[in-house]
Amino acid sequence: MSCSVCKTAEMVRRHRRRWVRVFIPILGVIWCAAGVAAAEEPGFRPGHVLVGFKARLPEAALANFRREHGVQSVKVLGPIHVHLMTIPSGQSERNWVRRLQADPRVEFAELDRLVPPD
Repeated sequence: MSCSVCKTAEMVRRHRRRWVRVFIPILGVIWCAAGVAAAEEPGFRPGHVLVGFKARLPEAALANFRREHGVQSVKVLGPIHVHLMTIPSGQSERNWVRRLQADPRVEFAELDRLVPPD
């Protein structure tokens, strides 16, 4: 009886070693891929986009733009006149960036990225 127990224990150890030899490298690949993806996609502020216009829009034209697109101005960033805008909740910021970039009045639209200080 002890001989069959020894054989069973040895078989379990062999399978465990084989499983570890396969599983650990797979885990490493997944971990590295996640790190690369995180490095390629820095964080951004959800629900917000930055919009720069080709020309300074009068307030009435800006109000019309906001109404047409369903966005709200939060603030204008200093002398560079970049508008921080909120988009409707639960929608993709990237889709909004593409949508706003298609407007002929817009010079650029981009995600409100979180950039660490230098």
